[in-house]
Amino acid sequence: MLSRRRKAGLGWASGILAAVSLATGFGADAPAAGAPTPARAAAGITVKACTRVAEDGAITPAPPPGTVFFDETFRIDYIGGPVVVASDCEGTAPVSVDDELRISRGSSAEFSHDYSNECSGVITPAGPHNITSLFTPGINQVRVRLMELCGGGSSNSDLRLVYNQRCEFRKRTGPGHADLKPAMKGALDSLYHELEDHHNACYKFSSGYRSQAKQSKLFKRWHDIADKPKGDTRTDAKIRRQLKAAGFAQFPKGYKPKNAAGLRVAKGGPARVSRHTSGLAADLTVLFPDQKNLGKYQEAAADAGLCGPPASDPVHVEMPYSKKGGPLRCHFPPGPAPDVDRR
Repeated sequence: MLSRRRKAGLGWASGILAAVSLATGFGADAPAAGAPTPARAAAGITVKACTRVAEDGAITPAPPPGTVFFDETFRIDYIGGPVVVASDCEGTAPVSVDDELRISRGSSAEFSHDYSNECSGVITPAGPHNITSLFTPGINQVRVRLMELCGGGSSNSDLRLVYNQRCEFRKRTGPGHADLKPAMKGALDSLYHELEDHHNACYKFSSGYRSQAKQSKLFKRWHDIADKPKGDTRTDAKIRRQLKAAGFAQFPKGYKPKNAAGLRVAKGGPARVSRHTSGLAADLTVLFPDQKNLGKYQEAAADAGLCGPPASDPVHVEMPYSKKGGPLRCHFPPGPAPDVDRR
């Protein structure tokens, strides 16, 4: 069986973009004491979506000529504007495939490019490629295939679809919000104002307080997906997709050596003990008009008196705290971290 070898690095999830709910039902009455102030409507805001369709890597062993070594279909909600294939989320970096890239919608529209220049022996990066003509307004099922034409090796750069997406959500509360500490609620309210007043951003609150029992269950569920038992042949990309489908924003940062049973335990994921259980942390997805940007999110969080999000958990913010009687501070690595993966 062919296995896909990936270069080391920290992925984001972002992709990916998470499924969202429309924020509705904000009345004209003043909020009750301790309740978050109503969000301003987000209708009409357009954000740049960046869907990672293939991760940089290589096939080992190399398949024979004529082999399709990558074949997946993606659901893209197209609202208009350019659609670009690039290796970055700005839509400016060229891409490369050893040997050919094919992108199609249905049976009538297809884009293809041969980076081997008809098996010249040299792979020449090209693009970014404008593939707007493949799309029609509404839901598009887009098939991406990578082909080995010449033999001798199969590889590719990161491949991302960059396009416009309408953002209509500003959701300030959700599971666990009511049980957050007053200080955390106040800091979140300040963050919402920062995101609206200074960034015109969209956001969705997804998680606040949770019990230790629920945190332990989350920890176990993540590892049930991410860990690799003996004989597990899943690629890293497939594991990330499974974690995303289960609602996780954290992906493995590597694996520990095999234990006696052949199990490789994933590094990263939810903590065994979290600030969520103290009512002093929350998970919040944020989209900016240009793109989903971790650095901007960290800046807005800091201005609101919050820590995060860390590189390992790009939706998590929390209150600063003291260790062993020391000063109140953030305990994440200093940011902002690079904005890498939003698939």
